[in-house]
Amino acid sequence: MKYRKHLVICIMAAAIGLSACGTTKTEDKYAIHTPDPAFFSSYSDAYENGMVYINANDIAAYFLDYTSFVGAPLCNKPNCTHAQNDCIAKLVTNFGDTTTPPVIYQDNVYYFTESDDIVTSEDGRDTSYAIECKLHKVDISNGEQTTVCTFDGMEATRTSGVYLDNGVLYFIANNGSIQDSRGAWSYFSTAGIQYMCSVDLNSGTFTNYGQINDTEKAATTLFCKDNTAYGINGDVKTLGVYDGKIWMSYSYADSVDALYDVFVSTGDFPDSSTSVWHNEAVTFDLSTKELSVSSEPLASCIGEDTYIYWDSDQKQYIARKKDGEKAMAGFSKNQTSLLHVIHDLVYDEYHPTTCYDFAANTVKTIADPYCDKGIQILAYENQKYVIQYYDAETDTMVFKDVPKSELLGE
Repeated sequence: MKYRKHLVICIMAAAIGLSACGTTKTEDKYAIHTPDPAFFSSYSDAYENGMVYINANDIAAYFLDYTSFVGAPLCNKPNCTHAQNDCIAKLVTNFGDTTTPPVIYQDNVYYFTESDDIVTSEDGRDTSYAIECKLHKVDISNGEQTTVCTFDGMEATRTSGVYLDNGVLYFIANNGSIQDSRGAWSYFSTAGIQYMCSVDLNSGTFTNYGQINDTEKAATTLFCKDNTAYGINGDVKTLGVYDGKIWMSYSYADSVDALYDVFVSTGDFPDSSTSVWHNEAVTFDLSTKELSVSSEPLASCIGEDTYIYWDSDQKQYIARKKDGEKAMAGFSKNQTSLLHVIHDLVYDEYHPTTCYDFAANTVKTIADPYCDKGIQILAYENQKYVIQYYDAETDTMVFKDVPKSELLGE
């Protein structure tokens, strides 16, 4: 029987940056100052005094200090080559198996490992799919590694964000195992039943708050046909935190047959943008710890205490804040968009030449020399925007902090 094991980093989301509003400044006794509460995503793993990124050259985790703007491997060992198993910078990326940055809290790097096995019953007639997940931490001051907790029957998902609140890490876990009529098992890490979970990083207590996606709807994304298993478009995505709730969404289809008929005739399953697919929004109330289906318009982006959604009637984005709603004049919806709110700018990762300026209530063009560099706006610190872009001449990734006036040519 085959046994596999892979590492799952405590990822940051789905594509939404750090929300600085309402965070508590950490004490200077820690080398890396983690805001608490904070929402993290794979797009922007930002802390109060720097950010973590994955260096593409050696597939190691680096920390970019905001004072010097110099990146250094997230490792405490002198003269380390960052290629051995005991190097923290390599360990938390599983030596290139994942390129998602880790979560750091009180100078400990947190990451998940998952192992699974096909278990045969004592009488040899049946098998089951067993999953064990562990949350580990590594002390960046001395390299000491500790297992924080262990839980069974699910793994921490690798495609969504995490939220840190008062030392408790909230995340989504899933079980994407499925057995066909011949008894063969398959596993899909982004399909199946998914759960809202947390781990208290101080006590190691694991809590499962319940199932996020509806069982029947989830079955349209994880199924078997003609002794072949399929897992498609079934992951729950964390959108962000707004109004004391973690907002999530997931897709489901009209039916398995509606999907499979297209697959048989075309060789591909229908794209997620087609009418056969639907979205459902779910919230997790951080006060009551209750999950609820939401009737609100599906959020396109959440960040900086702002809830942005597309109004199909008005055909424009609407920004909802605590003081009311406002139409985002002139900010177009593209066929593919991935929005982020960074301070007072709304930025489309797929279309990095323009952004929406809340202060001016209008669309602005990214100024030269950054307009054609394909920049990413990652964070806002010390009254400047932290940006990243690839420099083809030096074959390096460049990080800079620029004031708004320079970024937008004002």
